[in-house]
Amino acid sequence: HNLVSETQDIFLLIITQFIVVLLINHFFLKQLLSRSDIIAFFVILIAFAISFSSLVSRLMGIPIPKKVKKNEKEEVEHKHKGDPDDDLAKRLDLD
Repeated sequence: HNLVSETQDIFLLIITQFIVVLLINHFFLKQLLSRSDIIAFFVILIAFAISFSSLVSRLMGIPIPKKVKKNEKEEVEHKHKGDPDDDLAKRLDLD
């Protein structure tokens, strides 16, 4: 199941590792949580939320690709709003 993108998958891995390190520090090494640990955790959570909601793409007006499954393959559908005679569009074959 592809519930999240590759980038979001990496964020989830980072969050999990961060939590495990904090738990090891607290319970086995008997170190207190510092303010920077808590701030770093929330920065990671905010980055994940921005990635999951595609906030930057929406604010900048960048089209968000939609995944379409065809015959067990995943293809990304792009909506190209540029000039059909655009040289870049021809090279990238976006139309």
